[in-house]
Amino acid sequence: MAWWSRASKPIVDGELAVVTGIVRAVGPVLEAPLSGRPAVAYTSVARIGERRIGMQYGIPLLTTVDDRRIVPFDLETPEQTIQIDVTEVELAITPLPLVPRDLERERAFLIEHASGDIDVRTAAFEERCVEPGARIEVRGLVIAVTDPTTGEHGFRDGSSRFRIIASEKHPVRIRSAR
Repeated sequence: MAWWSRASKPIVDGELAVVTGIVRAVGPVLEAPLSGRPAVAYTSVARIGERRIGMQYGIPLLTTVDDRRIVPFDLETPEQTIQIDVTEVELAITPLPLVPRDLERERAFLIEHASGDIDVRTAAFEERCVEPGARIEVRGLVIAVTDPTTGEHGFRDGSSRFRIIASEKHPVRIRSAR
């Protein structure tokens, strides 16, 4: 993805930006369903293999079920704190190792998200989490935030507060910082 290779530029209201910082929770955090880790965002996936009679060459049919969630959080950079408050995000981070497997968590995940009686042994699981304290890169559309108490953007002192949002053309994407 070429968008990660951009050089760091100043944050400008109304423009696309890639910002690196430390994740700070601003409210209750989520619990990732497969690992139980605290997270501000996660994607959990189960790929379920099913053998059906009459299938050509005995190739298994794969069903994929997933759960994606995010809560508002702040991204602390050396210059400022940026609000991240979106309903959807693409997590371009390495999946967490789910070792040892927690069969009870996996079974609960399948009961909640899949239909039918599924044996957890026929499923493969993966999970991506953004944990508080993690250093990440966030790509999204930047908007200046007005202080609701004063109605000002903070331009007088030269420091604006910003929020990263998603647009139809530019979804918010997160990856681990280098």
